[in-house]
Amino acid sequence: MPTNLFITNTADTNLGQRLRELISISHEMRALVGFFYFSGVKVLHEALQANPAIKLRILIGMEAEEHCGQLQELVLTVGEQSRGQSQEAYLENLRRALRSAALDKQAFHDRIHVFVDLIREGRLVLRKTREPNHAKLYLFDIAEPYSKVKPGVWISGSSNLTQPGLETNGELNLDLSDFGFKEAGAYFEELWRDAVPLTENEDVRQRILALIERESIVAPLTPFEAYLLVLKNYVEHRMIADHGARIDRILADAGYTRYTYQVDAVNQAVGTLEAYNGVIVADVVGLGKTVIACLIARLRGRRGIVIAPPGLVGDKGATTGWRAYLRQFKLHDWEVRSCGSLKEVRAYVERDGTFRSVIVDEAHRFRNQNTEDYDDLLQICRGKEVVLLTATPFNNRPGDLLSLLKLFLPPKNCPLVLDGNLEADFKIYGEIFRMISFVLKNMKSGEKYDEVCRMLERLEIALLPEAKNFKKIKAELSLRAAELARCMRAVIEPVTIRRNRLDLKGNPDYAKEITTLSTVRPPVEQFFYLSQKQSEFYDRVITDYFGPNGLFHGAIYRPGQYDMSDDRDEAQQINMLTFIRSLFVRRFESSFGAFARSLDNAIKMHEKVQAFANETGTLLVNRTLMDKVLNAPEDEQEALLEEIIIVLKRSETVGHQQVYHLDRQFNKDRFFRDLKADINLLKTVRDEMQELNLAMHDPKAHRLIAILQAVLTGTSKEITEKQRRKVLIFSEFADTVDHVQGYLDIALPGKVLVVNDKLSREMDRKVKANFDASWPKDEQADDYQVLLATDRMSEGYNLNRAGLVINYDIPWNPTRVIQRVGRINRIGKKVFGNLYIFNFFPTEQGADIHRSRQIASEKMFLIHSTIGEDVQILAPDEEPTPAKLFQRVNADPEEREGESFLTKAQRELARLSKNHPEVLERISQLPVRVKTASCRAPEGIYFFKRRGAALFTLLHDAEAITPVTIEQGIEAIRCEPQEPRVEFTSEFWPKYSALNAYTRAQDQDPNPSQGWVARARNQLASLLDTVPETRRQFLELLIEDIQYYGTLSERTLRKIAQPDTSTTEGMEELLKIIDNLKGELGSDYLDSYKKNKTKDQIIITVEQTKK
Repeated sequence: MPTNLFITNTADTNLGQRLRELISISHEMRALVGFFYFSGVKVLHEALQANPAIKLRILIGMEAEEHCGQLQELVLTVGEQSRGQSQEAYLENLRRALRSAALDKQAFHDRIHVFVDLIREGRLVLRKTREPNHAKLYLFDIAEPYSKVKPGVWISGSSNLTQPGLETNGELNLDLSDFGFKEAGAYFEELWRDAVPLTENEDVRQRILALIERESIVAPLTPFEAYLLVLKNYVEHRMIADHGARIDRILADAGYTRYTYQVDAVNQAVGTLEAYNGVIVADVVGLGKTVIACLIARLRGRRGIVIAPPGLVGDKGATTGWRAYLRQFKLHDWEVRSCGSLKEVRAYVERDGTFRSVIVDEAHRFRNQNTEDYDDLLQICRGKEVVLLTATPFNNRPGDLLSLLKLFLPPKNCPLVLDGNLEADFKIYGEIFRMISFVLKNMKSGEKYDEVCRMLERLEIALLPEAKNFKKIKAELSLRAAELARCMRAVIEPVTIRRNRLDLKGNPDYAKEITTLSTVRPPVEQFFYLSQKQSEFYDRVITDYFGPNGLFHGAIYRPGQYDMSDDRDEAQQINMLTFIRSLFVRRFESSFGAFARSLDNAIKMHEKVQAFANETGTLLVNRTLMDKVLNAPEDEQEALLEEIIIVLKRSETVGHQQVYHLDRQFNKDRFFRDLKADINLLKTVRDEMQELNLAMHDPKAHRLIAILQAVLTGTSKEITEKQRRKVLIFSEFADTVDHVQGYLDIALPGKVLVVNDKLSREMDRKVKANFDASWPKDEQADDYQVLLATDRMSEGYNLNRAGLVINYDIPWNPTRVIQRVGRINRIGKKVFGNLYIFNFFPTEQGADIHRSRQIASEKMFLIHSTIGEDVQILAPDEEPTPAKLFQRVNADPEEREGESFLTKAQRELARLSKNHPEVLERISQLPVRVKTASCRAPEGIYFFKRRGAALFTLLHDAEAITPVTIEQGIEAIRCEPQEPRVEFTSEFWPKYSALNAYTRAQDQDPNPSQGWVARARNQLASLLDTVPETRRQFLELLIEDIQYYGTLSERTLRKIAQPDTSTTEGMEELLKIIDNLKGELGSDYLDSYKKNKTKDQIIITVEQTKK
């Protein structure tokens, strides 16, 4: 018996060391093991190379499967199998094992060739037992001259022939020396004779070698193959479902034309829903988002509800709007409700309890979490599949996107980012966006020099805001803004389907279908002419009267500025005053008639508030209504505006009413002085308007009439085609539509159809019969040539018998222009080869075209100074200048967005697949975790990793690990087919291990002082020891949500944070809020988020070094 009978892999007794000793003196090693997949190569490598005479016979008794990163033996095949079936089962099991993360180690990669050589040389023979065998047996036939002492040694125990089994796992093996060696050998040989040959069968032997060399994680690949593999993975993983045949049947049954890009969108959306429980369908206007949504709903087969703007709901007879679509696609158990009554919709959904899906049309309306409507929608969507439809997902600020994503993903435990904390990322994005915008706006301002310097330092721009540096600063900010945009696109891309017309043109599969789309010509400026006095008045209104530093105080909109108490909170009122100033300017630019009505209404409101305050000594402001106005869509703001100041009741308990007692810590004298000044200013402006006769003899309206007469008679110089076309005129304001209608009814009697409010069934029929080319031919009419409307008509209608869109207001919002033009540019409904856009701008009488453009640019710049925070015409990296504003407004907004990276990638993959089919075939056999290296820039190790349906890239350069966008990663490894593969550097494996273990350190909250989240959490935590168990469990759930999931809206967090728990009343208010939340959310509302766990999968790693 040997000295060390028991081998337990402790410091003193290591099975690997004992095997190496025996290999060095043996001519044959026979082993019966549970599984053998070459992972013991590191342990035996040197001993096998040192003894070139040794042969190995290995009998495999079990199969293996990966669990928690380790290969474990188990029985996968049951029942009697033929020799061929056993061989195939082994090969399939070998294929899986050779792709296991357990083998993804440097030792395996560096030394696997030893076993490959042994198999090729016939020195390693493998067989598989016919029946499962758990035994572990190692027999060594000792070579001369050592065999004279003992002919053999055998060891039995628990260790498999793997690196952990031989060295690190706690095992128990018996080294029995030659005691019983003959009997053990006979047992082995009996099993061997009955076993299934593997490497002795030439076909199986070659397939084993092929598996190692071409289909395992050690398979060598070229840099070009790596590039193509990542590109293929990125493109094809967006299309993980294929319901094409069923989609075709549904479309045919509903009477719709099949378009490949719509079928692809539906397939992609279904896969996205399965991975993330939600999807954003953001195709531009006119490409059929509603059809796509209905197809998704049919395929998912769940009962659902559509939330849509009031004008898109449809009539009760289901002949229009969403109700018609639900009928056509046989979604009989679906319902549609207006987003204008979400409180009632929420109650209905909770009461019904059977809805499993939600479609939200025009979802960009819900960008502000701190509103009651968002709170209601969030609760409607909770625990359901969510489909968001919007052609304009990118609104004013990065936080708008987060609000949409939060409707179906928990922002603090989100699979769209590697560390899960999407909320932290968007806080950083928002702060960067704010700093870039601030610096561009103020870098030439001496008053804000110090703040600009601080922001430049935080943006890591080492330049001072001085004249010689302005151009350099702009260039640096442009780079930061571009990077910010890339990061945000990369985050939302896995859950977003976004194609514009450029994408359709650029995709080889879609290009043939876009022949059914018209060409949109660049917008044409149309100038109306002001006299010198009128032009000077125009400028005074925009700057001196209602500009940021204008004479208008806005006393009734911001009474908090007169409050002298310690707990004043003016943030909402400051925003309200900014909005009111902006509204005055926008209505003035829109039409002089609309502005005149605004002045009359404002004077009445101010005088009414003045009288009420004098009579009662109080001022009442409804904070809920103020919040609704600030966050309502533009077409709903006017109706809400007049309700802001509550003057009809004197009660401190109505809603979220804020009461100001003018005799208590309130600067009454200053308030009344400013209020009187505001009334006098409004009257002065009204008098000037009347003196200049702008409303009664409107130069803008007269210019419109001249343009319409030219277009309708075919004499317009800007429209080259002689084909007769109808015209759409859009305005942001209902008052402008009313004002313009008065002029057009006289100039074009009977030719103008006006839509200025809710659409009746009869008006809907008139619109479609006169302007919709898809309306039945025998029902089409030609009664009207012009449609004059607010933006209520810019959503959900086909108006393609018109070939010209006139933007009567300056189109500050490019996405609104896309919405409007989308009414006449519909897929499959082409009427005109070219479509036209006319934009109106002010100039002065006698100015030529160049001077007119200069005057218009300057006036636009003045307007932008007042309303710039509310418009989206400039990118965050663009310095606002008159020329730049004019250029942007008069550009095609869709061209500005450009082609998506996905379209570019699809086109590149199609080209490479056609030119290199053999490479595509080769990489289709490769597993994940493959690696390569090349001598090329940019340097670093690019690590591509999948989580769910999202593909991430990490870059390990000389300094640190940095997340980069998938677009940047793919572009970095892009190369030509002839790029040679090189050996890894000595730094590769340590860095690869670091990339495997990478967890991003959380960036610091850029606004720690805001603290609503922390205050809410602290409020709840303070109650834990004071409430009974029935309440404590729900409190702990809320705290868990706030800390790890983040599913509560900002409005809810503020409600929790606000009560003063040092008072009995405050404590009771907080407990009531918590009880209400429990009733609304349920005690298990986090369960659905906890179930959705996603696994990481490393796709490929590419090292790039200097030549």
